[in-house]
Amino acid sequence: MPDSGQLRGAEAAVPSSAGVVLAVTMLLGTWCASGSAQTTPGEQREQREHVSRIVCYHMVQSSGRAIAWARWEQDLPIEQARSRSQRDDASRSQADLVDSWVSDAYRWHATDEQVHEWASELGSADNVPHAEQLNAHEIIAIWLRRIARRCGE
Repeated sequence: MPDSGQLRGAEAAVPSSAGVVLAVTMLLGTWCASGSAQTTPGEQREQREHVSRIVCYHMVQSSGRAIAWARWEQDLPIEQARSRSQRDDASRSQADLVDSWVSDAYRWHATDEQVHEWASELGSADNVPHAEQLNAHEIIAIWLRRIARRCGE
């Protein structure tokens, strides 16, 4: 049995949640690539779409949050939000997706129906405010949910 000093060292070696997400994403990508020789073209396409969804959800968490921060918390002009949300290492398709999210964020306005749907999904549709009564954090939550849903399309 290890002594308490070894346990503290083991606890320090536990990866952060961001590291775990990255590792799982990499493992899924490796798994999909290694299995492609044994799958049909249709199965390969489904595997690529699954990995693409994972990448998209990760982009919602990173770029989507940056867009939302710029739009609703800092009230920055669209040009600044667009320049701050793009990553240098993004592929063309990823850059196009982020660009479409920036445009969407500056055009979109929450509706009462969306607010009610969001509240129902959270488990409480009682005393739901009207869309124009939402605070910035509630608007951001609904918008992030909205763009994340498109990841599966």
